[in-house]
Amino acid sequence: MKIPHSLTAKGLGLTCIAIALSSSALAETKKVEKGEKPAASPGWLVIEENFWVPWRYEPFDWFHNAQTHYRDQEEKAAASELRKAESWLNFAAGHALPMTKKSLEESAKDLEALAVDLDNGKVHHAANLDSALAKANRALAEWHYFKADESLARSEESDAAMNLQAAARYLRNAADSAKLEYGDEFVTVYDELSGWKESEPIPNTLKDKLATIKGELDKLSGTLKKDAKVKE
Repeated sequence: MKIPHSLTAKGLGLTCIAIALSSSALAETKKVEKGEKPAASPGWLVIEENFWVPWRYEPFDWFHNAQTHYRDQEEKAAASELRKAESWLNFAAGHALPMTKKSLEESAKDLEALAVDLDNGKVHHAANLDSALAKANRALAEWHYFKADESLARSEESDAAMNLQAAARYLRNAADSAKLEYGDEFVTVYDELSGWKESEPIPNTLKDKLATIKGELDKLSGTLKKDAKVKE
């Protein structure tokens, strides 16, 4: 699996998720059913499913840096930032539902194509970069939206709030990149979620906030599709 450079730099060794420390440990390990935790054993290394949470906002820096470098005519530096973001999108796609996986993979391909062009000296209008970043932000917003929906269905309200917060932030970033406005209801939800910390009480009416985010996602998706057709 391709992992963003910043993650590997911080010492995340995903290749260590399931290491057999000895042949005897493997021999003694019983077959584990899906979803069942293995018994305590020196032959297992268990990593939490949501290990990626501390890095969920890293792409903001990469998107911003890519735009800054591009406007400063530092094309190769911009390409490097785009590839970091592309790696994260592919990582997210590997942990996404089918309905979200496609948009994440498509956005990753768009960023990689832009990075290749920049490395080869092909100049794009800044609007093309902004459009690609808007699409990438929207894909990540949708990813977090569905994670919030899943968490809420399992009554895991803290995880739902955390993912809703991320969805709102990526959604606002997408609208800003595309130079679009968002509705008053979304602004209210964003303001309520943006400053929330996991140590604080769960925000009220998560289901209503989920519906607001979904409405804005659908609206933004329609707008981005129209813009893409115009550019064609």
